[in-house]
Amino acid sequence: MTLQTILNRLQKLHPKEIDLSLDRVKNLCKKLGNPHKDLKYISVVGTNGKYSTIQALRAILKEANIKCNIYTSPHIQRINKSRFKKINQTRCSM
Repeated sequence: MTLQTILNRLQKLHPKEIDLSLDRVKNLCKKLGNPHKDLKYISVVGTNGKYSTIQALRAILKEANIKCNIYTSPHIQRINKSRFKKINQTRCSM
């Protein structure tokens, strides 16, 4: 199979150059039985302010006696750490 054949096949699967909708994700979730509906989580996304938002949410949940685990992707708090987790405010290696 040539590279051009592969590219043509991929282009036929999703012909839009830019698709900002969540339709494909929604369809996949539906086919999987919507497992996300059974999860209790808050997803914080965006360009700026994620860490401070996470800390504010953590403080609110702590005051309400709700246990909170935080997972952040690389570079959100420290740029020299590839990944880390906090479980009840204790840093854990991944």
